[in-house]
Amino acid sequence: MSQHKSSAKVDDTSQSPLSGFRGQSLPGLLFAFELRLWVALCVTGLSYSGSRAVGLKPLPRVICLVFLLTLTLYNLDGSLDSAVRRQYSPRYTIRRRYHFILSGGALISAACLAPSLAPLTQLVTLLGLICCSFYALPLPAIGPLKNIPFLKSPFIGLAVTGGALAPPLAEATMLTKSATIGIAPLCCVTAAIAGYCTINATLFDFPDYREDTAQGTPTLPRLLGLRKTRRVCQWLALGTGALLTIAVLSTLQLDQDTAKIARIAQLSLLLLSPISFLAIRAVTPVTPRFVVAWLVDGALLVPSLCIFLYLSLR
Repeated sequence: MSQHKSSAKVDDTSQSPLSGFRGQSLPGLLFAFELRLWVALCVTGLSYSGSRAVGLKPLPRVICLVFLLTLTLYNLDGSLDSAVRRQYSPRYTIRRRYHFILSGGALISAACLAPSLAPLTQLVTLLGLICCSFYALPLPAIGPLKNIPFLKSPFIGLAVTGGALAPPLAEATMLTKSATIGIAPLCCVTAAIAGYCTINATLFDFPDYREDTAQGTPTLPRLLGLRKTRRVCQWLALGTGALLTIAVLSTLQLDQDTAKIARIAQLSLLLLSPISFLAIRAVTPVTPRFVVAWLVDGALLVPSLCIFLYLSLR
C-alpha cells in the first residue's frame, strides 16, 4: 500500500506544470551561469595567448567579441541539450529557459559590437557562428553533428580554435596591417591549440559517460572505451607539445619585440602539455562536470597569465 502511494506521488510530481522548477535553487542556477561565464572567459584567454603566440597584439574589442560569441554558442548547446535531457530529468526545464536568455543577450551584445570591426572580421565571425551552430542544431536525416561517430571532440576542438584565432587574425590583417611572425609558427600554434581543445572536449565526455551511453551519443569514451581514449589524448598531448617546440625553435632567430613576446606565449602554451597529462589521468566518469570546467578549462588561462606577468616585469 505504501509503495502504491509512493508511486502515485511520483506520477503527480512528474505531471505537474511546475515540475521543471523543483530542485532549482537560486544559488544552483547562479552557479550554472557563472560556470558558463567562466568557460567563455577561458576561451577568451586562449584567444589572447594564441594571438600573442603568432605575433599579434589583439584589439580589446575583438577579444570581447570572442567572449560574447563563446557565451552564445555554449549556452545554445546547453539549452538544446536540456531539451533532450528533460525526458530524463525535469530539472533541466528552467535551465533551458535561462540558457536561451543568456544566449540571446550575448548575441545581441555581439551584434552591437560588430559595426566597430573590419568587414573581413564580420564575415569570418558570421561564417564561424553559422558553422558552430550546426554542432548543436538538429539537421535533417542526421540530427546534430555531434551525433556523428568520432566527430564530436574534433569538431569542438576545431571550432574553438577557429573562434579564438580567426577574428584576431582577420582584424589584424584588415585594420592594423600587422603580420604574423611566419607561416610555420602560425600553423604549428594553430594545430597545437586545436589539439589542446580536442583533449578538453574529450575530457568533458568522461563525466557524461553513463548519460551518453544511455542516450546513445557516440562520444570517444563510449566508442573506444576509457583506456583507449586516454591513450589517444596522451598521444595528442605529446603531438601538441612537439608542435609548440617547433614553433619556438622557428622564432629563435627573430629579435623583434613581437617575436620575443611570441616566444614567451608559445612557451606558456607549452605548459598545457603537462597539465593535459595530469588531467587525462585525473578525470574519470565520476568526476563532477563542474570540476572539469573549473580546472581543465581553467588551465587555458595559464598562458595568458604568464604573458601578463612577463609584460608587467620586463
